[in-house]
Amino acid sequence: LGTLVAAGAAYAAVRFEETTAPGAMIGSVPVGGLNKEQAAFRLRQWWETEKLKEIQLKVPGSDKVYTDRASKLGIRLDDVASVEQLEFRDMWQTVQDSVQRTSNGKKVQPLFKFDESAIKPLKKFVIENVKPRTPAKVVMQGNRIIRTPEVATYSLKTKDIDDVLLQALAVGTPQELPLIETDKKVPDDQLNRIVGVLSEFTTKFSEGNAPRSSNIR
Repeated sequence: LGTLVAAGAAYAAVRFEETTAPGAMIGSVPVGGLNKEQAAFRLRQWWETEKLKEIQLKVPGSDKVYTDRASKLGIRLDDVASVEQLEFRDMWQTVQDSVQRTSNGKKVQPLFKFDESAIKPLKKFVIENVKPRTPAKVVMQGNRIIRTPEVATYSLKTKDIDDVLLQALAVGTPQELPLIETDKKVPDDQLNRIVGVLSEFTTKFSEGNAPRSSNIR
């Protein structure tokens, strides 16, 4: 009889699928006592509702708000990687948890992937709402050269967008988009190399010749 019991226990151990400890959580999703497939399935069920939530984003210094669903902004749930963060317990540990009624499962946050191609409309929104570039300018005032450096504009900093999207999804209020200054068309060091007038050209035209006057103006 002892041999049969031992054999039965060994067979059960082989057939047993490791499960998470009681109390395990992925974000707000309880996954305690589930195996990997079950935990991933439950997490996907949660995401089916969560991805329909609207995310609100804005350009710093602008009142306009960009609104779209999480799924349309390239957020993709990585259910496999999310579940892999958990600790899984064998049959003996599971029995022990049951006997001791423990609830000390690991608590982790869900992980996501991002599809950068999905944020093209967001990049356009930034371009339309940041302050435009102000060109560099050089003028002569008497013998003095007056230089006005270019004021660059900004574009979306895609490297940091994932964190902002997740924050906006979590809090439900408009979050400021991360921006990066664009390269200047006339860098300051090149502007400073202008130290004099190389040549001048003067022309005369009749103010009565409207087409010619308009062209020059």
